[in-house]
Amino acid sequence: VKDTFSRTVADNWGQADTGHDWDHSWFSGGSVNDFDVAGGVGTHSVGAANSGRVTFLADENYRDIDVAVSVTFPYVDVAGGAVGSGIIVRGGPDEEYFADVWVGPAETVFVRLWIYDGAYTALTSSVQVTDFVYTGQQLRMRALIAGDQFLFKVWPAAGTEPYGWHIEAVPFTAPSAGWIGIQSDIYTSNTNTKPGVFAYDNLVVRSPRFAGEVAAWPQRWATRL
Repeated sequence: VKDTFSRTVADNWGQADTGHDWDHSWFSGGSVNDFDVAGGVGTHSVGAANSGRVTFLADENYRDIDVAVSVTFPYVDVAGGAVGSGIIVRGGPDEEYFADVWVGPAETVFVRLWIYDGAYTALTSSVQVTDFVYTGQQLRMRALIAGDQFLFKVWPAAGTEPYGWHIEAVPFTAPSAGWIGIQSDIYTSNTNTKPGVFAYDNLVVRSPRFAGEVAAWPQRWATRL
């Protein structure tokens, strides 16, 4: 799946470049008016603190999946409470797995991995990302779930992807396949002007057949006739 958001759609995100249909939902207030595509980005408009928006590709389910997308947060100077964005993997009616990045009022960047089954339960502790300083620049997120691994990283979209992952949950058990999605959140106590508009671009979804290391290949000899 790929999506460059090079279209104009009101009140939803329409279809990705590869023909997959976007759907949407919200919590703690919201409406279809909070989802648009214009100017090369898909947007979530979040109108209040302690509120969020979600867009997801419900027509295909994946078990092992590698998802990357770029996000621009609505605020350069975050005030009061944090703002966050993340990638949902293996989503479904009973549970979903969520890789989250958020920026706090000191412009510090944190990541964490979650399971949601009616309530959020942390799979990992929060990890501060110290590779870069947040100044309002577009960020690139990448989440990988394969076998018993759930990994996540974030970096400035204009820069080079780091080799390593910022956070991981291993061993990890999530037997069900599910859809992928993107979520935007404005946390409790945030005092920035609302609505806050999150902008997304350059979504790439891959389904890896193998993730790992081959230490050595066995040598074989063939007799030439």
